[in-house]
Amino acid sequence: MKDRVKILARLYLDKDQAEISETTINDFCDWIMAEFQQLPLAIKASDFMRYETAAEMFADIEQDRL
Repeated sequence: MKDRVKILARLYLDKDQAEISETTINDFCDWIMAEFQQLPLAIKASDFMRYETAAEMFADIEQDRL
């Protein structure tokens, strides 16, 4: 398994960078936003609040601090 991972990693690293069209980027962003809006939580996004770990974020959610 380790050899397979190394081979796949080498193939990934040696390839040219993919070019993604502006249309594809916009479609992806629209899809992400649609998925986000369907979440069963009333999430409030913030550019300033950061969590060091996922556990820290879930602890906040458990206290109804979304």
